[in-house]
Amino acid sequence: MQNQDVEYHLSGQSFADDLLVETVKNAAAIPFYRSYWEGRSYNSIKTTEDLNILPLLKKPNALEFLQTFEYTEIPALLSHSSGTETGTITTRCRSLSELKALWQVRDVPLPRDQNGSIPLVMSVDGANHGQTMPTPAARFGLKAVGFDHAVVSHVAQQIMRDYSIPGVSKRVRAIDAPLGFIKLLTFYLLRHNIDPSKIGLELISTYGEYVTPDWSLKLERLWGAAHIDRYATSETVGGARRCRRCGWYNFFPECWPEVVEPFSDEPVNQGVGLLALTELFPFSQLQPMIRFVPGDLVEIRNFDCDGAANQTFRLLGRMDRALISERSGQPFIVLYPAEVASVLDARPELLREETFHTLTLDQHTADVAAPYAELEIEQGCSGPTIVISVVPKFSAVCFPDAAMSLKCDITKALLKTCSGLSDCLNFGSHNLRIDLRADPSNMRGYLAS
Repeated sequence: MQNQDVEYHLSGQSFADDLLVETVKNAAAIPFYRSYWEGRSYNSIKTTEDLNILPLLKKPNALEFLQTFEYTEIPALLSHSSGTETGTITTRCRSLSELKALWQVRDVPLPRDQNGSIPLVMSVDGANHGQTMPTPAARFGLKAVGFDHAVVSHVAQQIMRDYSIPGVSKRVRAIDAPLGFIKLLTFYLLRHNIDPSKIGLELISTYGEYVTPDWSLKLERLWGAAHIDRYATSETVGGARRCRRCGWYNFFPECWPEVVEPFSDEPVNQGVGLLALTELFPFSQLQPMIRFVPGDLVEIRNFDCDGAANQTFRLLGRMDRALISERSGQPFIVLYPAEVASVLDARPELLREETFHTLTLDQHTADVAAPYAELEIEQGCSGPTIVISVVPKFSAVCFPDAAMSLKCDITKALLKTCSGLSDCLNFGSHNLRIDLRADPSNMRGYLAS
């Protein structure tokens, strides 16, 4: 399959700047924003650099906006978020005009194989994460909805059979699904002595949760296919795609990404902060999210892996799962969730949760779940200590050498992977200790997102 990494027609700051005046004007006509922006000179906003005139839209504010929204027309599409953090499902609506604009910007030539056929795509909608929005990329393809063992079995059958559809490849060549579903599908095939690399997939596209570098490489090796990961939120249109070369993410043109300092909300042009997204007009008109903060930590840089001037982002996980300490009375982040998850998820010795997305796992799929772990700052006479507690699959009492080796390996991996951890330890501001617990009671699986 050719042209696997299809780019949108338009993107970048100049594109966002061209749409920003109309974006702010459209939002200002909505009662919620007129009230929320009261006292702010939003009429003076001309470019994306002026956006910090406006207040950030945090989760509680966004929830209020959506709950008090008054429909002025019958929408062409309704979608919902899963309410993972709040337990409250939020509903988004899209007008026909919005959908047409989205389809136009996403309308790219379909790749074709050597026979001139378009690749058959298998799309899996993880309904427990919320409802997705249809796009022209799925002009024709196979569809599955749900997230259980029966759906995994059905999808396995679908991707292993031949089809006789004019102008379409005989076999499924690409699959788009939540990362967790792809993991379960991979284990299902291996359990039934089916080699995933023999099926003929050329592209795996995932979304829904943070993918560690280890898992991305594992999927590519097992399937013999390229793996592309996408970042998105159920509250906003647009999103980002991970570059397969450098691992950093590039945002699509429907929204404009900003980064703000986690504790002061000041703009960050280079370095680490909280992501803020602005849905651009005309891609979002009825319920535009302006400077919406989904709660994700990112690192921003102003160049891509080719050295060209371009904003690219590294995902660092949820802010509420980061480990925060203090230095000179000021809060700062000691450990980023994505980096910690990358280290712990790669350790086969660690005990993991018995369920995965509410599914009960067996011995063949047990390693799909997140490892039990707990992060905390412990105050002591020698200063604050970063304590990372995990549960090994073996008895640390019976196998003390293995326990010591596991502690050393985790420490080395953390120092190699986690930004700034070495400085904290070398400068003596913090200590580090790895605790091995015998019982996972009162512990949860550690996830970055």
